[in-house]
Amino acid sequence: MFIVYAIGVILLFSVTIFVHELGHYLAARLLGLVVDVFSIGFGPAIVKKTIGGIVYKVGCLPVGGYVALPQLDPGGAEDADGNKRNLPAVRPWKKIIVAGAGAGFNILFAILLAY
Repeated sequence: MFIVYAIGVILLFSVTIFVHELGHYLAARLLGLVVDVFSIGFGPAIVKKTIGGIVYKVGCLPVGGYVALPQLDPGGAEDADGNKRNLPAVRPWKKIIVAGAGAGFNILFAILLAY
C-alpha cells in the first residue's frame, strides 16, 4: 500500500510542478521574453523535442522542473557555445509578473482542486 501512496504523491507533486512552470512559461511568452527550455524533471531527458527554438523535455527524475529564461539570467545570456547573446532588456514589471506567475498558477490550481 505504501508504494501506491508514494506513486500518488510523486504524481501529484509532478503535476504541481508542471502547473507552476507552466505559469512562468505562459507569462514569459505572453510578455515577449525569450524561452530556451521548458523542462519537467531533472537529469537526462527521457523525451526531448525542439519546437520553434524552444526545447521541451521530460527529465528522468520527476522531482522538479524549470523554464530557462536567458533574459532573466543575471550572469548574462550565452548560447550553447558560450558566446554572449545580444537579447533585448526586460522591463522590471515584466520580470515581476513572470516570477510571480508560477505561484499564481499554483494558487489557481489549488482553488480548482478545492472545487
